[in-house]
Amino acid sequence: MEKRHHYVPRFYLSYFAAPTHSGGPPVVWVYDKDRREPRAQQPKDTAVIGRLYTIQTTDGDKELTIEQILANLESRVKPILDRWQKPQAKPEAREIPIIADFLSTLHGRVPRAMEMAEELGRAFLLAKLKHLAQDPEPLKQLWEDMRRNRRPPEGFTFEMFRESLMEFEQRFKLSLNPTVRMGLGLLQAKRMFPELLEMTWCLCRAPSDSFFITSDAPVNVFVPRGPKALFGAGYGLEAVEIGFAVSPQVCLYLRRRQGQLRRRASRAFVTEMNRRTACMAERFVFSHLKSRATNTLVTSFSFTRELPKVNREDIERRMRARDKVGEA
Repeated sequence: MEKRHHYVPRFYLSYFAAPTHSGGPPVVWVYDKDRREPRAQQPKDTAVIGRLYTIQTTDGDKELTIEQILANLESRVKPILDRWQKPQAKPEAREIPIIADFLSTLHGRVPRAMEMAEELGRAFLLAKLKHLAQDPEPLKQLWEDMRRNRRPPEGFTFEMFRESLMEFEQRFKLSLNPTVRMGLGLLQAKRMFPELLEMTWCLCRAPSDSFFITSDAPVNVFVPRGPKALFGAGYGLEAVEIGFAVSPQVCLYLRRRQGQLRRRASRAFVTEMNRRTACMAERFVFSHLKSRATNTLVTSFSFTRELPKVNREDIERRMRARDKVGEA
């Protein structure tokens, strides 16, 4: 039987599950950017990918270390998130490193982070190949090395070799090994963790007529930039704001400015957090209720499915700038 791995923890999804009218097991309402109507699912069947955290070793064995580490971390986190849903709860100093570990790991283990890692790796490789194709001396050296070590096909010329590098993406399919994708995603957790410790942590409670939603990318990193904003990255920037819906009633809000540890959120705050959640969701948004307003919100952000997560032009500029520094 295939091993089922939750990329969003099952215990966390259970906070967004509600009883059914038929008296069956509680369900989460799943809003899909690729479909028009939400569907009800049990947490055990939600945000699951078979053998996601199973690593294939060089000798063919299956390594489950990542799964075990995540399970141990979740067992330490659950009692804290349970307590944080109580009306007067505030984050305590001893809890913050544990939850920071959980949030940074969660940010790096979801499909969105792995897709970003793949896009980033592909963008860097294509930029490097394009730069190489425009640099005569290293290109000739690579051509000579290839001719010595791997005889090129009959009639394959240097100019054809150069063109193949310039048009690499059109001629070849690029993809990262799944283990590498996961590793790059989780590497972000190590970088994010100390940044979270430097922020102010506030538990925000929704008013009675509002509720928070969550998604397949529950840790929402948001950086305002004038009329636009940066989503999913920039957690080291001064203006960053991070939201994490603990439950429909409570949202953890982090930023670098000093503030309260607990506050009553306005309806406008809940609406804004939900907008950010729907925007950053890779595909799925989760709620404890079936709501026309939530369905409309998710549908309005369905276009994000087609947006690139990496700015290739920016990567090429950074590589050119780095090369200029090296030449100097």
